[in-house]
Amino acid sequence: MAGARVFRVEFRIAVARRILNGESVSALSNELKIKRAVLYRWRDAYRKHGEAGLNRPKGRPPGGTTRGISLLVPNLAVMCAGLLVAQGIHVLIGRDILSRCLLSYSGLTGFRGTSL
Repeated sequence: MAGARVFRVEFRIAVARRILNGESVSALSNELKIKRAVLYRWRDAYRKHGEAGLNRPKGRPPGGTTRGISLLVPNLAVMCAGLLVAQGIHVLIGRDILSRCLLSYSGLTGFRGTSL
């Protein structure tokens, strides 16, 4: 199986301009052997952002799924600390207390008879 073809930015810009100048997407697809969906994507990106829209890096943006996790963990720690303080328990956020809170929050174990 052949790898995905990579098209230069100048080529993509030229094709997007041809589409916007009225050429048929189906005819271009047949001529260039590029799927229509790709051509429509190039056209839309060019319409919305100009040349910069076709010069974007491929793949997921940096930080992808870890961004959500990195925001979730501190929020859980603060929530756990708040619940413990409300019960009169002195709180020093550290690795041990955080792991106990996370385990309790996930329902894997109880923490001093309380559920979060």
